[in-house]
Amino acid sequence: MQELHPVKASEWIKFTEEDKALLKQCGAVPVNDIFFPFWNSRARIKLLYGGYGSGKSVDIADNLINQALNDKYFKCYYGRKIFDTVRGSCFETLYERIEDHGLQQYFSYSPAPTSTMIIQCVNGNKFIPFGSDKPDKLKSIKDPTHIWCEEFDQFEDGDGEKQGDFQLLFPRLRTTKAITQFIGSFNTAPVMPNHWVLKYFFPELYVGEKAKIDILDGIDIQKIFANYSDNYFINQEEYYKQLVLASGGDTKLLDAIAKGDWGAASEGLLFPLNELKFYEPSAIATAKAEYLYIPVDPADKGGDFYAALKCLLIGNKVYITEVIFNNDGTDVNIPATVDMATGNKADFVEVEGNSGWVIAGKDIRKDINERMPECEVRIIKPYTAKETRILAMSSWVKHNVYFNPEYRGNKQYTAFINNVTNYRKEGKNPHDDGPDVLAQLGAFFKSTFSHLW
Repeated sequence: MQELHPVKASEWIKFTEEDKALLKQCGAVPVNDIFFPFWNSRARIKLLYGGYGSGKSVDIADNLINQALNDKYFKCYYGRKIFDTVRGSCFETLYERIEDHGLQQYFSYSPAPTSTMIIQCVNGNKFIPFGSDKPDKLKSIKDPTHIWCEEFDQFEDGDGEKQGDFQLLFPRLRTTKAITQFIGSFNTAPVMPNHWVLKYFFPELYVGEKAKIDILDGIDIQKIFANYSDNYFINQEEYYKQLVLASGGDTKLLDAIAKGDWGAASEGLLFPLNELKFYEPSAIATAKAEYLYIPVDPADKGGDFYAALKCLLIGNKVYITEVIFNNDGTDVNIPATVDMATGNKADFVEVEGNSGWVIAGKDIRKDINERMPECEVRIIKPYTAKETRILAMSSWVKHNVYFNPEYRGNKQYTAFINNVTNYRKEGKNPHDDGPDVLAQLGAFFKSTFSHLW
């Protein structure tokens, strides 16, 4: 069977075109120098990450093709978060690299748009596509030797109710027939400071609640960071011009996509972390709040989060100093909300009463009135669509609401920030409780204190 032999790109570019053609016939593969340590590495987990244009996917495909040709047993599941995006990305890269190396006689596949995207090697080894948007497909993964997740950052973490994608996939690499490997490739631009990828693989950069144990302790992990400037096979000067255009003049975004900076990309997010305002604790330590308002969005045990925010109005700024945000159920959260209101002498508590939550609102009102009759409690029923409310109030919230900078030390405040900063402008959002209660807050202050804004 044909074996591929890596040649450093810095050496390859010195050869004549005739020499390159001859070397390719002998199985030579030009490899960007930055990825050379990756070639034939058998680390348990391999991560390739950084800016745009480094050639990560091409290098992964070349490695996997070589192993498919020469390993005794090889079954690679390759894919992305959304199955429908696999054909135009990983699958296309794999069969184009097979053809570029002149290896078509060793593999069977069909580029047709209705094909299965399975790539079969003559020795029985194979590539099988998957998407983690369909959990049943993950359960059907049998005896893999390799799992390749492209755009690894788009895969999801667990939420307490269900396992995350990586948590489901990685343990499936348990066959004793071969050395198994998990491969993740992604761009750093969309990876915000509270992203689960940082929690698992770069804990020193993670700003959310730290894991109680080292999640991947004892597992051999190889990480390679690369940018377009490490790619010998593109016109780097011209490619940089494309990146400047793609950044739209945003220098932070340009540094992310060109230099691999983390979390500067905000495309698609309505409340990216870098657009939220955080107050200085000393600024409100001695200031007297002019009004204390608590918006409440009820939820019982299950997928949705119960949300209640302690909001202080000082001048023309709103400060969120405390948060209730969990799915522990109303038995826990209604008393906690009453304590928040009465313990802080709230002026006004506003409970969303849609979807059968009128009873919860009445219970909150009854308990607060018994302990603090002067506090007004109102049950509201919004009549506009939730997504419309959130979008309409988003600009006002980002300009006038200030969040607790020490939220990382509080589990519920951290969950609230994570929920808010991962809300997308378009498409399905699995949880919108944080943005929804912010929209409620914005509507209240904007109408009640209209003279301030």
